[in-house]
Amino acid sequence: MGWTVDVPVTEQAPPTTLPVAMAAAVAEALGRPAAQQPGWPDADYVERVRGVLEVVPPIAVPTEVDDLQAAVDRLVVDGYGLVGGIGQYEHMWRMAYVRGPEGIIVSLAERIG
Repeated sequence: MGWTVDVPVTEQAPPTTLPVAMAAAVAEALGRPAAQQPGWPDADYVERVRGVLEVVPPIAVPTEVDDLQAAVDRLVVDGYGLVGGIGQYEHMWRMAYVRGPEGIIVSLAERIG
């Protein structure tokens, strides 16, 4: 399944202003090498697309929890199953997906940084 964002790259909204601490964290993360990312031959186009993606609403927002492992453990008792495993994103979040008895997948996140 693929997703599209129906916002022309040429019609992007002005960027939003991030809180100072978040802007610093984003800048620091973007400054790191991304060895797992492919090279993009048209860097200008990539920057325009990134600008669009920074101003459109997120497709899904995880539910934030204080203790991810404890939340997953409680959900397993209630019939949910862990999809994949518990992962970490940029030393800032631990994240997991759980599938409920009805088949609906829920995203959970714990702030760690």
